[in-house]
Amino acid sequence: MIVGIGLPRTGTTSLHETLRGYGVRSVHMPIELYETDDLKENCLQYDAVIDTPVPLLYPQIDETVDDCKFVLTVRDKEGWLDSMKWLLETGPKIWQWRPIYDEYNREFFGTASFKPNRLARRYDEYHREVEKYFEDRPGDLLTVDLSQSPDTGRLVEFLGLDQDPRPWPRSNTSRTPSLLQEAAYQAERLQWRKAGTLLRRIDNGIKRRLPNGD
Repeated sequence: MIVGIGLPRTGTTSLHETLRGYGVRSVHMPIELYETDDLKENCLQYDAVIDTPVPLLYPQIDETVDDCKFVLTVRDKEGWLDSMKWLLETGPKIWQWRPIYDEYNREFFGTASFKPNRLARRYDEYHREVEKYFEDRPGDLLTVDLSQSPDTGRLVEFLGLDQDPRPWPRSNTSRTPSLLQEAAYQAERLQWRKAGTLLRRIDNGIKRRLPNGD
């Protein structure tokens, strides 16, 4: 089992897409793990679990699932804070934000909104926790900054994959919501969730018809 324990906005989507490209059954943001009473059974549906809520649950996953390998994606704190601001303030307009995401963020980060000082403290706390957790098991953890790593060579070696290194894909970058996404977000804030879902479906249908998909 590959366990991606990097915080959101550290290249987790790129890691997920890389693993899928190597034929690994990876899931990104498996929020169902936060809700389940049977963590092991839910994890074992996949070969890799990455991003929310994994940073909270990885010690439990480690205890219940055999032969785990852990990948910690990192980035500089200031860049991470800028990206978290986008995620928490703009992300809900782009994606249909479920209340459980806010519930998780309050538990893990101590806030569901962009509070830079609180997030910065949690960033430091979390990486100290990870360092301490693996201090006697360095062979089980790969730490990688995708912006400083030219390709997936270290990942391939760490996981023992019979694959050639590839450039990291650039995925899930910050972007501006469309007018339909903005409208859907406003509908959802008014608890008009069916209207929000319909607007998002229309938006997705339009994007699929565009030459570049956006």
